[in-house]
Amino acid sequence: LSTAYPNIDSGVFQYIGAHILQGQMPYLDFFDHKGPTLYLINAAAAFIAPGGFGLYLVETLFLIAAALVSYFTCRRFSGDLTALIAVVVAYSALASFLWGGNYVEQYALLFAAVSLFCLSSYFVKGRLASWEAFAIGLCAACVLFLRPNLLGAWAIFCIAILVFMARDGKAKDIPRIVPLALGGFACFLVPVLAWLVIGGAFPDFVDQYLVFNMEYSATYTWSDRIDTFFWMLGNQPMIIVALGTGIYATARSAKGKRRFWACLLGATILTVMLASMSWRE
Repeated sequence: LSTAYPNIDSGVFQYIGAHILQGQMPYLDFFDHKGPTLYLINAAAAFIAPGGFGLYLVETLFLIAAALVSYFTCRRFSGDLTALIAVVVAYSALASFLWGGNYVEQYALLFAAVSLFCLSSYFVKGRLASWEAFAIGLCAACVLFLRPNLLGAWAIFCIAILVFMARDGKAKDIPRIVPLALGGFACFLVPVLAWLVIGGAFPDFVDQYLVFNMEYSATYTWSDRIDTFFWMLGNQPMIIVALGTGIYATARSAKGKRRFWACLLGATILTVMLASMSWRE
């Protein structure tokens, strides 16, 4: 409801989203190095209502949906009250991370929440439903086209589940799960790439989203990356709380759920390590 100007990054995203509705193409008609998912979300917001109110509705929808899905995931490991407190604490802390909103991490949160709910099914029920495998792949593609360095949780969990399936005598289920996940991945990836190709923006997409970002993230050394990681831990106490909670849950849980918490702990560490694409504090 603020009448202040949006921050610089959000202003760029809103500008590109609004001009997509006028027939212009990201990367071709504008320079920016975020993924196309972000611009499509901003285009949808501008279509709903111009002037920022549509964006307010979209952001609210994304955050409420993410919180609800997170609650249902927590309910698999705790009672109602504990799950409610966990979600309130975790999502209240977002104010210190998301500033004025309309950031890639904010939208990735919903895709991560949905994927985490689906992935947890293996640890709670012993198998993934077909729709869950499809949703995991679909959400991974959406995040790949937001910022690829946010895919740490998918990498940890998907590799771990395939290993667990092989060790638990469930390898016969892998040929069912993998094509469904790849199908969900392609359902978002292929139409977006087709849109960029047809609009003549694909070469610029490669140059700005892939080449530019690789150069952008290659300018710092491993010592810079280590310094930045520990700087994050020192400046964001919620990360320490999350890691401490993960260690406690891993140590105290029964075998099946212990696997889940161990994977989540590893995914949290990897996500924090990859959070700064440029490795700048």
